[in-house]
Amino acid sequence: MTSKKKKIRKLKKRLLKAERQVQTSLDRIGRLGKKLGKLDERISDIQHRLSTQETAEPSLPGLGGFDLDVSSDHISRHVLEKARYLRARYEFHLEQNKPKPQAREEANEDLVNRFGVEAGLNGQELEDVLS
Repeated sequence: MTSKKKKIRKLKKRLLKAERQVQTSLDRIGRLGKKLGKLDERISDIQHRLSTQETAEPSLPGLGGFDLDVSSDHISRHVLEKARYLRARYEFHLEQNKPKPQAREEANEDLVNRFGVEAGLNGQELEDVLS
């Protein structure tokens, strides 16, 4: 085989590798775009909720923003279900060797996906609940 053919073969391999890298990058950009869209939607929902909220409801300390029925002495099953789910997802992400802050955020995303935007917590609330 001549050196010209070897060079052409080498260049074809490099071209294929570059095309795969471009496709991988485009796929990642697409996934990040979808994630950004979801985050924008979540921000809009939160802003809307805050603008329509007339009075802040009290929450009990140590439960970081989970809506509680403070007029009675019991915590609703739904709140406990959300707290258990959040804890389980947090532990799952920790078992995947993710750092604690990332595990908290991903557990919160799981919570929002399952229970809706209203169930989401902010960073300090996550830290309070999951520490």
